[in-house]
Amino acid sequence: MSTAAAAGTLDWKACKPGAVEQCATLTVPLDWSKPAGPTTKVYVAKVPAKDQKHKLGALFFNPGGPGGAGGSIFAAGLADAVLPQYRDRYDLVSFDPRGTGSSSQLDCGPVLRRGVPVFPKSKAQYDALVASSRATGEQCLKQHGDLMRNLDTRTVARDMDAIRAALGESKFNYLGLSYGSYLGTIYAQQFPQRVGRLVLDGILDHKQGALRLMLDQAREMEAGFDRTQGRQDPADRAERSGERRRTPDVVPDFVAVDINGLGQLAGARDCPGEGREGRWHRLRKRQLRG
Repeated sequence: MSTAAAAGTLDWKACKPGAVEQCATLTVPLDWSKPAGPTTKVYVAKVPAKDQKHKLGALFFNPGGPGGAGGSIFAAGLADAVLPQYRDRYDLVSFDPRGTGSSSQLDCGPVLRRGVPVFPKSKAQYDALVASSRATGEQCLKQHGDLMRNLDTRTVARDMDAIRAALGESKFNYLGLSYGSYLGTIYAQQFPQRVGRLVLDGILDHKQGALRLMLDQAREMEAGFDRTQGRQDPADRAERSGERRRTPDVVPDFVAVDINGLGQLAGARDCPGEGREGRWHRLRKRQLRG
């Protein structure tokens, strides 16, 4: 069964009285391998292009996460703040991934429990934190087992394709930040023939595994915090100095891709570390504006 046949339709309504933002809920299979089985709801928001006569289609947006509720961000009227440069010629579209925001939600009780330290300072406190996390997970499975088993990235990518089909778009234009870059990568793997302009910012290396990803992220966040406070441990400074000497002049910390059906790489894969934000903005602006 095709994506369009398995999914429902979008019945747009103003997100708020008098608002330009339009909201709808799309019904999709809970398990895409069983398209005729149980369903779940995905909340979608659209901000129509200001220049409908010359628009370039729909531009999908995912802010990252996992679980970033892009649909709720747009519904709150923040599209002009987030993507002002694309408001004229794209219908901006985002959604709350299943299990988050205004989509079918997981309600598993409080994540932080009274008396359980968030930052354990002893093995006993750490064991208490582990036990609390396990209890939350087990409670979630009891309440929402079927949904929890269908929250993976490939499933969410299928949801995105269902939204594309419901919009009547032949091509999928997409801007994904952070985890959204991984979601876009998975979409391109599953539906390469449908990819139009695909921009992945702050790209994740999906091959390194969850543990390495979290350790690297924690290290860099700690280093960033230390820099904002004007302090750095001498031993850490020496270690980082050695890391910098081993770091190539060109840093592959994002990939900007424009896939045209042949899988061509249209943007620069690597960008010099200094001044990359301004250059990245120009690259993204040039690609998305066609």
